[in-house]
Amino acid sequence: MNRIIYILVLAGILSYPFSAHSQGGPDPRKLLDKLGRNAEAYFLLANRPSYTVNTYEVGKHIFEISIDPSFNNTSVQVPLTVTYGFSNKVELFAGIDMFNQTYKFDGGKVSGVGDANVGVAYEFQSSKRFTHIFQTLVKIPTASANQQMGTGKADYHFGIAEAFTYKKFGYELTFDLGMLNKRPLPSVKNPNRIYTQGLLDSINSFYDYKFEPEIELTFTPIVNFSNSFLLYVGAGFTRNTRLNYNTTSTFIGFGYSPSDALSITLGGSNGFGNTGNWEATTGVAFSFK
Repeated sequence: MNRIIYILVLAGILSYPFSAHSQGGPDPRKLLDKLGRNAEAYFLLANRPSYTVNTYEVGKHIFEISIDPSFNNTSVQVPLTVTYGFSNKVELFAGIDMFNQTYKFDGGKVSGVGDANVGVAYEFQSSKRFTHIFQTLVKIPTASANQQMGTGKADYHFGIAEAFTYKKFGYELTFDLGMLNKRPLPSVKNPNRIYTQGLLDSINSFYDYKFEPEIELTFTPIVNFSNSFLLYVGAGFTRNTRLNYNTTSTFIGFGYSPSDALSITLGGSNGFGNTGNWEATTGVAFSFK
């Protein structure tokens, strides 16, 4: 069950649709409306991968390879993750977005290799019903910043997760803090007659900072119908404290694990508000010694 919980929760979190709502203070909404949805995604999402802590552990001296494709009407992502159980309480992992298709600031489509990451997770508490994990990772900027596939800068993530199980029921609760490097603005002059370099310079002055602290909270109830099949529903909330924007989402899905070595998942998510978006997710994981 733990293996399926991990993949389902990960698929749900990685598939967060974009839904931004201003919370007062300096308000870039008029500017974003003028520049359009592609520019909005450029400023607020920056085509960054989403990372979340989880309580699943592969086991001592076990390798796991997982592939978790997701897509919506504007983007496609195919992340690959390799995890190794260093001990019963510590695991190491590394991943890369093997393929990413998205839009540039001017609305043109771009695709290629996305960002990579390395990290470590530590189980600091475990009992019959509860498990608690601490995780930290670094995003490695392998995506091309010149092609606007990524920011070209490293990000730093920290998280704590709690899992609870009782008979057929359980939940996973996670809290993440991301220290996100600001994405540089492109140097362009009036493409499509929408904006000028002077406007971009003025935006760059408005966003005068280095890091965007971002917090993320998710809650995922789970029903385990059998040893190999479960259903989950969940909700998540993310706040970018520097850009003063929130993201909200709900997700649902199921998982099937025909053996200890294989798990398969299918799910979807949807955002709240006028800028919300749907996303479909799939996942498959293989484990071996």
